[in-house]
Amino acid sequence: MRAFALAALSAAAIAITACGTNDTTTATASAGTDDELAAEISREVYGRELADAKAGEDAARAAAVEAAETNCRVMRAQLSTNPGEANTAALTSLVTELRSTGLSREQALRMIRISADYKCPEFIGTVRVFEASS
Repeated sequence: MRAFALAALSAAAIAITACGTNDTTTATASAGTDDELAAEISREVYGRELADAKAGEDAARAAAVEAAETNCRVMRAQLSTNPGEANTAALTSLVTELRSTGLSREQALRMIRISADYKCPEFIGTVRVFEASS
């Protein structure tokens, strides 16, 4: 599962050309479309507009959606919907995995939050508690 998660995130980073380090915050997202998800990941995690992705907008969109879905598969496998120590350890591990792809801690937290907002809303509360305590 870890290798699959890293591969999906790496594909998103390559497609979008991750080099931005914006420190903007994301407004609470409602479960939106894949287009909205991809645009938010591109802007809030990588500091670029989706239209500026070097791999092309379609490839970047597909990679961002796959990365979010993979993050949610990892969360579903490792988390409960009740915040607690086990969830903290699992989310810390996911942040570490995302950081190994070149993301900063803040970018990794944004990626996890956006993934939950759009693809696994059952973990929004858990992720927000973790993010607030980090």
